[in-house]
Amino acid sequence: MYKMLIVDDNNMQIHSLLQYLDWESFGVTEIETAQDGAEGLRVYKSFLPDIVITDVLMPEMNGIELAKEIQKINKKTKFIFISCCEDVEYLREAIEVDAISYILKPIEPKILQGNVEKIIARIERDKKYDSMSTLLNESMEAYRKNFFYRLIYSKYINPDYMKNTIANLEFDKFDRFVIAKLELVDTKDRFIDIYNLLNLTEKDLFTEEKGMAVIENEVRMVVMYMSNNLSEDSFFEKVKEILSSYSYSVKKEYNISLNIGLSKVHDSLYNHNIILEEANCALENNFSFEGGGVHSYNEFGMFQPDFNILDIKEALGEVLSKNSSEQIELFMDNFCPEDIYSNRYNIRVFCMYVYTMLQIILVERNMAGDDILKNISNVWSNINIINKVDDARAWLSDTLNSTLQIISSKEYSAHDKIIHEINMQINNNFNKITCMDQIAADLYISESYARRIYKQYTGKTIFEAMFIKRMEEAKKLLVNFPQMRIYEVASAVGYKSKQYFIEAFKRSEGCIPKEYRQKMLKDKII
Repeated sequence: MYKMLIVDDNNMQIHSLLQYLDWESFGVTEIETAQDGAEGLRVYKSFLPDIVITDVLMPEMNGIELAKEIQKINKKTKFIFISCCEDVEYLREAIEVDAISYILKPIEPKILQGNVEKIIARIERDKKYDSMSTLLNESMEAYRKNFFYRLIYSKYINPDYMKNTIANLEFDKFDRFVIAKLELVDTKDRFIDIYNLLNLTEKDLFTEEKGMAVIENEVRMVVMYMSNNLSEDSFFEKVKEILSSYSYSVKKEYNISLNIGLSKVHDSLYNHNIILEEANCALENNFSFEGGGVHSYNEFGMFQPDFNILDIKEALGEVLSKNSSEQIELFMDNFCPEDIYSNRYNIRVFCMYVYTMLQIILVERNMAGDDILKNISNVWSNINIINKVDDARAWLSDTLNSTLQIISSKEYSAHDKIIHEINMQINNNFNKITCMDQIAADLYISESYARRIYKQYTGKTIFEAMFIKRMEEAKKLLVNFPQMRIYEVASAVGYKSKQYFIEAFKRSEGCIPKEYRQKMLKDKII
């Protein structure tokens, strides 16, 4: 459907134009009028018509001047000029503003009809062109992302393919490139993963600079920015500002901290391996920094700790023999002090050494190492998310304390009581619990041990059970208390963010809370 504006200082001419044709048969359903160019411009700004039929000679602002002002607002508006004189200069200017026709008065309805048909055809053609242009842009974006994936994962790319693809995808239009790697700092107690985070926030990364973002693994995404109108320093500072703001907003909205490693600025994608490696180094070598924030390549150095396996084994033997919290603290202070300066890779390797040495020691003492240190895949997963010194020390404390507890008690039958107590905690405090410490502390067991036992004997994690409980209670509130607002329901079941609750509910039930309430209340009425 189309909107039309008629501008003429002759009121009878306006009335005639309205009567000449059955405008609705052309799809013109809304028509406004004005009696001079200045009034016509005011009406246009509020009405935003698709078609403007305007007299050429009018007081204050003539039709040509009106068309030029309108084109500053929207170049897609179509014009039909009407005039009582065939002035060559006016005709030339009408052509310049892309008028569909220049009709002389008195107007013949058939001529007007033919020009209206022409103008409608032009509008429809432009719509198809816009749709095709949008499709091409979306396809270009998809091809660029696929190429970016290849840059990340391929060790070798044929130079000719590289050159042709950079040209075909128009990367050669940019002369500034920078890459950042973004990683979730704490994945332990969150209800949102990297895929959902990118889907929810991707637009926030590119409101000011062009670029793209792709997923590298379950906790990391890679972002590339491109520019051709900023100096190297200005571009780098702009990107750093964008990423810092993004990190802050993600922390505020979703309570998720991000570590971000940022490469230097390069003038070509042919250096993609170097750019990616710089971003990776900037991210990996920030172990001694506080969780979260943007870290630039070469902003800090790297120290390789000297881990002696035999020393580690001997110290662990002391920990198991003396069975004291003081011995655990001494072990951590010797091998992983709070002021250690290293990267995450080295510290994770150290934690793997500790786990391996514990198994060897337990076997040497005729204890079932695999039985005591169960679920090795979870161990590697937990080690792989260590991002800072506090994480490593917490992992060491949990692992050593859990090992000592199991060795000293051997009360494997106690799992039923533990699971019962955990379920009681979930049922009574599902809307208050924010981390595992709140559950484990009341049970006087380590967080990791509680999590492992519950998963082993129920088949689901503690937070999966709590998620199910929250969804059950949310559904009851939505149906039994229809006057409650969605954010009130979210708060009642333990979600601080309404949007976070909506996403969680949709993931659980396949629809948003409002739709669920409407459906259940409708079924209840029926």
